Amino acid sequence: MTLYSIDTRGNQTEKEYQDSLIQIASETGGLSFYNSDNFTVGLQRVQNDVRHQYLLCYSPPEHKSLGKYYTIKVNVLRSGVTVRHRDGYWE
Repeated sequence: MTLYSIDTRGNQTEKEYQDSLIQIASETGGLSFYNSDNFTVGLQRVQNDVRHQYLLCYSPPEHKSLGKYYTIKVNVLRSGVTVRHRDGYWE
């Protein structure tokens, strides 16, 4: 699941929960938009991102031990392509 966050408070210096939203968006391959009064830009970034995405699925191998973090690495051969994805998962 990819999560996107848009902080609707506009320009704010207080980062009460911004860091958490930025981290969640980043760890799921999404985008975070904050510290702006122009919500159109944030919504356009999300819309553009969703319009130009591919969904890759795979079945992870069976792991012998639970409670371990496994990293995910995605490589592309096409130049000029930006790949965002979650870094891994807990089994």
